[in-house]
Amino acid sequence: MKPRRIPQKLAAFVLFLGVIGAGLRLLPIRTAGAQLIGNSTVVGATNPVNQYQPSSATGVAGAVTNPASSFVIQVAGGNIYFAGGISQIGQSQLTLPASSTNLVVWDGVRKQLYAKQAVTGPGSSSVGVPASVLYAIPGIEVALATVVCNATACGNGGNGTITDARSLANFPAGGYVGGHLNQSAAGTTSAGAGVGPGVGGICTAAAATTCVVTFSNAFQVAPTCNVTDQTNAIVLKALPTTTTLTITSASSSDTFSWSCVGNPN
Repeated sequence: MKPRRIPQKLAAFVLFLGVIGAGLRLLPIRTAGAQLIGNSTVVGATNPVNQYQPSSATGVAGAVTNPASSFVIQVAGGNIYFAGGISQIGQSQLTLPASSTNLVVWDGVRKQLYAKQAVTGPGSSSVGVPASVLYAIPGIEVALATVVCNATACGNGGNGTITDARSLANFPAGGYVGGHLNQSAAGTTSAGAGVGPGVGGICTAAAATTCVVTFSNAFQVAPTCNVTDQTNAIVLKALPTTTTLTITSASSSDTFSWSCVGNPN
């Protein structure tokens, strides 16, 4: 009768497990997780064809307009609040299909801007009738506007419609600035001395009773201006336009302080 060799076999098995364990410790640990494979954009979506610097036709961030009677819409750039942080929307143009309804959205996860059309849902209250579903995906997409295009144009001059869909959660009505404001986009020059770019400056009337400040970049609409005479305590008249500020007083050779705030160029 052969002697039992169980202890030796058990020791060999334990050694085998030790070798496997040591090998696993040397290998990198890979955790399973979802990943995006394939198309880097939303299937069926219209993506921006170009991005460019802001123009006089832009509004606040995320505003959707159609500056011309065409199928090209414009999305204004600026700050957007998403998932507890601040991101940037680049000002863009999108060309939409004729005779279509589109939802312009900003993808906060992939930082992309695009327009998408409705998909067919499971069905409406009428049995067997499919439903049209058009909405921003919660937690991923931020709705900007619903744009309806007809056979001529998208939401311009009665051709279709553009309905603002922005939420105050993503586009707050107010903001906080922790420093001085410098309106360099509407910088100013003047016939007087000491005037530079900003929201205000100095204008000297020399030997005349009128001092004219000329904006180096025109405002979109006439700004609101305040004027103070640094030389005499007299009544002043301030007449702003989109391109100039004319200051008139009853005294000559006075120096004026002025400031203007409005819709920049």
